[in-house]
Amino acid sequence: MRLKKIVVFVFSLILMCIIETGTARADDALPYTIKVNRAKNCITVYSKDEKGEYTIPYKAMVCSTGLNEGSTPVGAFVITDKYDWNKLVDGSYGQYCTRIVDSVMFHSVPYFAKAKNRLEFQEFNKLGEPASLGCVRLLVSDAKWIFDNCPAGTVVEIYDDQVSPGPLGKPVFKKVPEDHPYKDWDPSDDDVNNPWKTLSPVIEGVSDKEVMEGRSVDLLDTVTAKDIIGNDISALIKVEGDYNEKIPGVYDLKYTITDSFGYYAEAGFKLTIKQKEVTTTKKQVETTTTISENSDKKTDKNSVVTIGIIAFITLLASIIISLLMKNNY
Repeated sequence: MRLKKIVVFVFSLILMCIIETGTARADDALPYTIKVNRAKNCITVYSKDEKGEYTIPYKAMVCSTGLNEGSTPVGAFVITDKYDWNKLVDGSYGQYCTRIVDSVMFHSVPYFAKAKNRLEFQEFNKLGEPASLGCVRLLVSDAKWIFDNCPAGTVVEIYDDQVSPGPLGKPVFKKVPEDHPYKDWDPSDDDVNNPWKTLSPVIEGVSDKEVMEGRSVDLLDTVTAKDIIGNDISALIKVEGDYNEKIPGVYDLKYTITDSFGYYAEAGFKLTIKQKEVTTTKKQVETTTTISENSDKKTDKNSVVTIGIIAFITLLASIIISLLMKNNY
């Protein structure tokens, strides 16, 4: 009986270890959780902290939730099925579809047909505001990211917060002009045939800069940028590279920018920090000259006095010697 209890205890212990190991592996297979702010049409993806809890804001996305109240449900759900393309309830098609619950999915803005060059561009321009029949619409790049990185079992929380879009804010979204020749493609689609890929953001007003040692410099002054559509995105320009305003030298720096569709551009420039020059003012020269002249005058006066004293001592000595000689005779 005692042996039997020992065997049962050991078996139970082994089973617990297997269960715990399996749970740990399952958790490791779910690197992210997704929170959809329905009120702000913004998504924040969270990754794990050191304790294994999803507290680190990792990525933000602009989205479009249901146009009608309640068509996008509030609550916590778990990702299940996935489809490269899927026919939607209105007969249109979506790319990179990931099911949240029932017929509600993450997917791209709808297409008129199962073809990447048949985008419903008018619906595309509604991203960032309620527009769908209940699904969560995304840029193709964002729908694909969820499709590739968030496996079945990933938790999706849909909630309302009218004040804050999320800790990373709501990404900037720029509309495509209706007369643009590439309007039938999603600009963020990484397909090699996407004509948008022939374009890139433009950084203008770049030039080398000089500043005196110890003085601050506005490196973004006169520098502007436009995205692939032509919208001003100067506020997104970043300066990359290290320099020290207190150390003279020539520093190689660059401007970089990534537009809302993920397109990148950079432009290099040189920052020269000049060493301070020691300058002598007219007043300083005059003061130095005056001091020198006064010093010379003082020296001349002292010399005259010294010579007079020596002459007097010499005369006095002569008189004393003469008197002594007279007395000896």
